[in-house]
Amino acid sequence: DYDVSVASGTNSYGTGNKYYIERHDGASPTLNLIEGETYIFRQDDSSNATHQLLFSTTPNGTWGGGVEYTSGVTLVGTAGILGAYSQITVGNNHPQ
Repeated sequence: DYDVSVASGTNSYGTGNKYYIERHDGASPTLNLIEGETYIFRQDDSSNATHQLLFSTTPNGTWGGGVEYTSGVTLVGTAGILGAYSQITVGNNHPQ
């Protein structure tokens, strides 16, 4: 489980609202997810309001012209509200 917050920051895609994930350095860190594992990204911090964490196999996600990745993904609640989270279970042969 990881707590997620959103704040202004800068990364290779520019400056603006970025995700910060506990135990990872910097804005919008790259995560290496392990096949067969389930990850929960808690989004009940109020900074997440209007910033639902989604998944993509494309750098910069749908903002970069990619497609939302939904296989094994569960979204619960509304980002920024107590109890909200994004969950992904990484299946066999998932895209890199």
